[in-house]
Amino acid sequence: MGRQHARLESGYGCTIRREAYVIAPVVDPADQIDYPWASLPNGAIINDLGGGIGSVLLELAKEYPHLQLILQDLPKQIEIAQTEFWPKEYPKAIEEGLIHFKTVNFLMESPVAGCDIYYVSGHTKRETNADDCS
Repeated sequence: MGRQHARLESGYGCTIRREAYVIAPVVDPADQIDYPWASLPNGAIINDLGGGIGSVLLELAKEYPHLQLILQDLPKQIEIAQTEFWPKEYPKAIEEGLIHFKTVNFLMESPVAGCDIYYVSGHTKRETNADDCS
């Protein structure tokens, strides 16, 4: 099966990198995201860029355990996700290596390379000033 992606559409005010992909806008939990997650191959890598503590990824992890998940955000958000939220809400995902936590300032750094899908929520885009994007 080939990789399936939704390209970042113009009009969101910020293009992260040419190779980035996005499914957006979404605010509701994973069951409301209109994307065929179940059809992705085992081990497909989903990167939630600017994902806060990982609420959307939590729903994906529970519903689609065949996915590998990466949560990227600023250090404080990643610390809370890694030490408080995920250990309480779904420790099995950490134990089984389904979720990985990486800090990033996506205005200054590139996201983890090689992911199958880069998810950027509507919330992240609204907080990003287009003048800050390159």
